[in-house]
Amino acid sequence: MVPLIVGFAFFAFGSLFLYIRMVFESEAKVVSGTVVGLERKISQMGTGKSRRRSVLYRPLVEYAFKGQNYRFTPDSSSSNGIFKYKIGQKVKLLSLDKGAEYVLLKEGSLKMISVLFILIGLGVMGVGINLLRDFDFTNPFDYLFHLLPLASILIFLLMAKMKMGKRKRGLKEKGIEGQMLKSATLETEASLKGRTIYWSNHEIKKELGKVNKLGAFVTFIFLSFSLLFTAHMYKRMQGSARETLLAFMSDLSQVDGVIELLKAENPEVIGFLAGLVFTLFCLLGLIQQKRASIH
Repeated sequence: MVPLIVGFAFFAFGSLFLYIRMVFESEAKVVSGTVVGLERKISQMGTGKSRRRSVLYRPLVEYAFKGQNYRFTPDSSSSNGIFKYKIGQKVKLLSLDKGAEYVLLKEGSLKMISVLFILIGLGVMGVGINLLRDFDFTNPFDYLFHLLPLASILIFLLMAKMKMGKRKRGLKEKGIEGQMLKSATLETEASLKGRTIYWSNHEIKKELGKVNKLGAFVTFIFLSFSLLFTAHMYKRMQGSARETLLAFMSDLSQVDGVIELLKAENPEVIGFLAGLVFTLFCLLGLIQQKRASIH
């Protein structure tokens, strides 16, 4: 039953987020907003020794709604927000007529994340449904315990179909659904007091320098371990395997030899190639961070 419940949770949340995004894309007007600040937030996940701390950023956007200017922060924030937004930057928004807080950024990853949640949920539910064959339903309690998640899925799908039917008939949502569509938090001077807000591009540039230094340090550590691992795998590799790889590097048409090495499931060769790829990714990361620090 656990896979069914977990899968259904992923599926339900993904469907909910996708529904909200689709409502905005079908009913909202595209308006323009201006980034007037960038908020730095500290997010902590887990408890005790497993607690993780991460730094997130989100824009403070100003836009006009029915002739009056409002400032809002989106519900979502990300670690790469520091790279995406600058003071004075124009951004496109999706705005519903229901109120100033019914607005979200037009460009966003919500739809992609929602689809990913739905696919993961369907996959895990498929595993759960397959496991139902192993249960012995001789007890009425077993029917309730194991089939309740399936009944919940059917009810959820039925309710979703009814909601979409109401929208097609032009009926307005009320209560909880209306609250779900509030995708922004309206901000005032009082609400922003005590929070870390960067109001100038100079402040953002200083913060970006700190982020790049930390990112470069972490990437360099991973690069060092990757190089050591790759060199270790190369030393353990047999002479014939080394010759095959060197021949491929000098002549890319000799890829058949590398394929044969992989088919043989040689752990040293697989480890060397994996380490080489990871090393290249680390080098690309350092180059991108260097470019970002220059700009």
